[in-house]
Amino acid sequence: MPDKIFDLDQLTVNFIVDGAPIDGSAGLVIDGDFLKIAKETAEETKTRKGTKGESYTVLSVEDNIRNVEISYLPGSSMIPVLQAIRQNKKSFGLAITNNSSPKYKFFAPSCTIADEPETVVNGKDGFKDYMFKIRCSDSDQIWSE
Repeated sequence: MPDKIFDLDQLTVNFIVDGAPIDGSAGLVIDGDFLKIAKETAEETKTRKGTKGESYTVLSVEDNIRNVEISYLPGSSMIPVLQAIRQNKKSFGLAITNNSSPKYKFFAPSCTIADEPETVVNGKDGFKDYMFKIRCSDSDQIWSE
């Protein structure tokens, strides 16, 4: 029986913008936690932050809403792409697949960028990594061996 190990080469991240897939795998921060997918909490479900900073309340609680946090290196080609999506207030799809262990598939056809990352620069390290928080509705994830 082969060892079950995670292989970064088997991980793909695709953003689907206007029906066209964009490879989001290049430029991922890989030294530490670079991808987090979690169900939206009750507090996040009730209170929304609008695109112009306004807050409003949503009464319905959906079970298929997940928040994705994904981190990119400052020089990644995905930074201007994601910033343009955020500025244009576009909805997009997100597909994440891992073909190594554990096998995992995530798909969400309707996503928005919830929080734009801060730009932080210091004298020792230069620009810090950019962590985008993405809200995905109608999402589905599948785990397999």
